[in-house]
Amino acid sequence: MVDTRRTRPEPGAVRVLVLGAAGRDFHCFNTVYRGDPSFEVVAFTAAQIPGIAHRRYPAALAGDLYPNGIPIEEEAELEALRRRFRAGLVVLAYSDLEHAGVMHLASRALGYGEAQRAALRRTIEASAAEIVESATPMDLAALLGLEKPVVRVRYELREVDEPGLGAIVDAFVAERLPRALVVMPDPPRHTGATVCAWRPAAPVV
Repeated sequence: MVDTRRTRPEPGAVRVLVLGAAGRDFHCFNTVYRGDPSFEVVAFTAAQIPGIAHRRYPAALAGDLYPNGIPIEEEAELEALRRRFRAGLVVLAYSDLEHAGVMHLASRALGYGEAQRAALRRTIEASAAEIVESATPMDLAALLGLEKPVVRVRYELREVDEPGLGAIVDAFVAERLPRALVVMPDPPRHTGATVCAWRPAAPVV
């Protein structure tokens, strides 16, 4: 009998970098990516729990597509890991993060590393503006370490027609990223878990 199981992801598989803390990240891998050749999980990252980086998720648990297991790396090296593994999708899969922390990871995952943040900081500081208006969901002043005063602008959205913004976004995600953004349902006793996914704006070279 011929064994038809794949032993490697298929050509063109989405390369996934999973940010985790040795818990929910492994759960997401086992329930979403394990055994799916259209995705290749290139690495996990380690946070919150000391001593788990520079190890490997064992091949016995990773399945047939990962005969050598999956490396676990330092989250602090996120930008370098994106380039090294040519990751096309970054998934955040651990909890106990404030909104600013999630958005900071998002900016790094989308390609805004220290060099890009420094360039933006220089551009803003060199401008003639006396006050900077920020409408971003993150704290731009804290993220960039700006010396100029920053006024955060907020707004409220009121739907006046159908379909609403939420329905439009849901339809867009379903059409463009049918399997990329995965929000895992939590057991009733479990709260505070976070699962987000980001695609870098441009191919990583």
